[in-house]
Amino acid sequence: MSTYVIAIGGTGAKLVEAIIHLASAGIYAFDSQIENLEILIVDPDTGNGNIVAAYSTTLTHYQKSRELLKGGIDENLSWWMQSEVNKFGTGLLSPFNNNSKTLKEQLQIGNYSQYSPVRQLFNVLYSQAEQELNLEEGFRGRPVIGSAIMAQMVQKDKKPTIWRELVEKITREANSEAFPQVFLCGSIFGGTGAAGFPTLGRLLANDLAPVLHRVKLGGLLMLPYFKFKPPSDGEIYARPEEFLLKTEYALRYYKERVAELRFDRLYTLGLPNYTLVKSESTGGNDQRNPPHFLEVFGGLALRDFIFQPKSSQTIFIDISRQSPHLVSWEDLPTSSDRTEVRDKIINTARFAFAWLSTIVPEVEHAKHKPREITWVRKFLNKHQLQAMRDKNHPENAKLITISDWCQDYLRWLYNLHEIENNHLRWFNTNAFAVDGYGKVILAREDFPHLVSENGGIPVNKVLRKLNKHQLNPPDHSEVAAIALALYRSIYQS
Repeated sequence: MSTYVIAIGGTGAKLVEAIIHLASAGIYAFDSQIENLEILIVDPDTGNGNIVAAYSTTLTHYQKSRELLKGGIDENLSWWMQSEVNKFGTGLLSPFNNNSKTLKEQLQIGNYSQYSPVRQLFNVLYSQAEQELNLEEGFRGRPVIGSAIMAQMVQKDKKPTIWRELVEKITREANSEAFPQVFLCGSIFGGTGAAGFPTLGRLLANDLAPVLHRVKLGGLLMLPYFKFKPPSDGEIYARPEEFLLKTEYALRYYKERVAELRFDRLYTLGLPNYTLVKSESTGGNDQRNPPHFLEVFGGLALRDFIFQPKSSQTIFIDISRQSPHLVSWEDLPTSSDRTEVRDKIINTARFAFAWLSTIVPEVEHAKHKPREITWVRKFLNKHQLQAMRDKNHPENAKLITISDWCQDYLRWLYNLHEIENNHLRWFNTNAFAVDGYGKVILAREDFPHLVSENGGIPVNKVLRKLNKHQLNPPDHSEVAAIALALYRSIYQS
């Protein structure tokens, strides 16, 4: 069964990045159920750097690595790297239904005479700058602009093809008693998310009305949690000083109209003190905001939504952190299975660290001196290692595939901590670093210190337990077998 994630705007794209990383750690698996995800990002700025990071980097690396590791490790570890995550269709939905670049063009205001009531009302509602703002890079924190664009999607003859296909697929699944799940997420304080969340929420409820009793709907609203320095050129942009006021009015709206959205579960996340984000761009590929721990909490809200049953009762659950200035593992909002979630994230980080710092260098060494690396000979014989001296050998490509994913996962974790200026206490970022080119720098002797300065098990102890026997299925390639055996050894250590 699949859960459909509809992520709205730049914040939605950041949530998608976190969701994919959590999927790799097995967060969307519970008992014997492994949930698959289909993702659709809704944004007029389809070239947004946050979308590129989520799709072209994180999703691509995960899908390639998962393909190598399909089938799981064994019957007890069948969930690691096993959630199937795909784009729904192209993965992108732009609310623009033509080649219009401005609000004035999209609403075809030019078709009305200068003195018509429609044009005069338009001039009252929107300034000249807002009317002619190029919207290719988003709504610039202006939900008043975004709502006018998004509202057109409600019109039957203007619904994008990909939206109709999504509704049709969900309807088919509901009619076949597959009980599909749909999860909307976005910000309450920006432009695209603030405009799109209520519009798409109502649209889903209306389009799925005949089968809604067999569909579970969930939503996540991200309240303000970051701020940035305003651009110096005076253009229209999202203003952090307005976030709180916008949020207050938006929450009043949802209080009055939430019944129209028909959500079975609705989550909100925010911070009292905003994190300063260094952002020099208002949109486009250059707009690539760093990850934030609250997006991890958002990904855990998705986990809660997936595995909690549909209910007719309204349940309110408050979460908070133990210290206003620190975030620890004890603050994870999954009290009933906090240890499981924490261990999955940590063990996946340990895997990535050990793979990059030890596995790959020692395989490279063993290609020329196989007798010096004992554990390698459990997976690769002398002739196989000699053959791998050829850079074009397929097993070398698999080493690179998994290494690329490891780099992306550790880089994401490192950046989560960097933006919080040592307020996030999940990993010890003195154990590894990221250089100016985005490459993770680490050393095998720091493996015990990845989670705590006080130390943990040395990587050599992990290597001694490597064993390719009893892997499920047993016919993995040599490199895939090393990866699966490595995670099992870390899990058991």
